[in-house]
Amino acid sequence: SARASGSPFAPRPRGVASVGDVAPQATRNAEAPQDGGTWEIRPTGTEGTVHLRLTERDSSSGSNVPISQLTGLTASQLSGAGGPVQFRLQRDAGTFTFEGVLRNGLGAGTFSFSADPQFPAELAKRGFARPTALEQYQMARHDVGFAFVDELNAQGYGKPQTSELVRAGQHGVQAAYVRDLAALGYKLGSLAPLIELRDHGVTPAFIRELGELGYKGLPA
Repeated sequence: SARASGSPFAPRPRGVASVGDVAPQATRNAEAPQDGGTWEIRPTGTEGTVHLRLTERDSSSGSNVPISQLTGLTASQLSGAGGPVQFRLQRDAGTFTFEGVLRNGLGAGTFSFSADPQFPAELAKRGFARPTALEQYQMARHDVGFAFVDELNAQGYGKPQTSELVRAGQHGVQAAYVRDLAALGYKLGSLAPLIELRDHGVTPAFIRELGELGYKGLPA
């Protein structure tokens, strides 16, 4: 994920378990997450979308999130003079609760996480192993939910290990990516080559642009 410099007004992070952007980091820090960490928000070049970065003790990652998914935060608050804010981000695996301050479209503060107690059972109903507390946190962190696992099933990816689902999310592979690549003829059967493509910047737009230049139907 894109790196960002520290915010001059972000509070010091509370002690939490380290959760990295890639699988080896997560493996080194296998304990369950604690209260949460700190967040930063900034505008993007896309209307209605902000870049949200979450930081734990010694790891940080961010992604672009539609404002509509941030319950309690509005576009007018982001464009206004600023002030204290509270908002939530609800995902299948659990809910993040944020509090902090906005100023000139930039924001920072602290967040906490509450795991959805029904998520492990619902995942098991779909044929996946119940996640550990850390895996469930990571699945919420990277928006790996029912839409993602249902899309994998629809595109013939079988039943990856829950740890593989987590790794895919950490590398930016989500439901839309699986669906868009399948529509372009890339149903790869397992997550590893899909993750490799994503890591190397092979986006649907990149594939279409290559096709326009005469490079159509390239193997993965």
